[in-house]
Amino acid sequence: MKVTFIGIGLMGKPIAINLIKAGVDVTVVNRSQGKIQELVALGARNGGTPSEGSATADVVILCLQGEDIVELVLNGDNGVLSSIKPGVIIVDHSTIHPESAKRFAALCETHQATYIDAPVSGTGKVAWDGKLTIMAGGDPVAFEKIKPILAHVSIAAHLMGPVGSGNITKLLNNLIGDVNQIIIMETFALAASLNLDMNLLLEVLRSASANSRQLERIGPKLLARDFGNQTSHLYGHHVNQLRTRWLSEQVGLQLPLRELAEVYWEQAIEAGFSASDPLESIKMIEAQNGVIVSGETSN
Repeated sequence: MKVTFIGIGLMGKPIAINLIKAGVDVTVVNRSQGKIQELVALGARNGGTPSEGSATADVVILCLQGEDIVELVLNGDNGVLSSIKPGVIIVDHSTIHPESAKRFAALCETHQATYIDAPVSGTGKVAWDGKLTIMAGGDPVAFEKIKPILAHVSIAAHLMGPVGSGNITKLLNNLIGDVNQIIIMETFALAASLNLDMNLLLEVLRSASANSRQLERIGPKLLARDFGNQTSHLYGHHVNQLRTRWLSEQVGLQLPLRELAEVYWEQAIEAGFSASDPLESIKMIEAQNGVIVSGETSN
């Protein structure tokens, strides 16, 4: 199958490269031509505009930031839907509002295309190693057709239900991840104020009941104060909590920890960390409490 991949960002780049390395026929489309040339050197084709790049595709994969950009790429000037052939499957790895996914599915259907919302979980090394988790929503027959492609970039790809179910699942995943990440940062700030050996604390927590994938991922980075290898943007976490608030309101649930996560990301944005890696917001906690979290200052 011919695949057109649109969006070579923090997540899109490793996904696209893994597809290319797996021998998939990939055409790439991206606003920044510099990123495209890197992938062309690996064997991809430069697709030009979304319309040009999608004209002969069997599968179009999107990995974009938010529904506004997805809508522009699909239905804007030189958009994907202006040129695709009947029967194309559009796989959207973007994390978007579940209702937006349903709207895009209806739009694609008017162009005889099938839309599957398929956000991914996993950052950094997980993405580069092709070990993402994919949670999808859409037509079961179309999902079976794309599973061989998804297998090149993931260790698990699950169809959660109709369109929108993928992003509902992603928001639930992110709710757990956000609360976990915030409490890890607060825990290490408290430990620093108590003059504990931070490296030893991390070692203990990793073998104790407090361990989690988030702790494994961010604990070492936190103590090394490694904020440069960015895996996501903090503002995206706030947007996701706004979407999760909408989910909870639909069923009338009050979720205090979710509300606190939303407030935390909002405060971090106000403190200037909007475009930063979420982990860098530890600096806000440090400034509020007069502590520094670092493995180098262990006693």
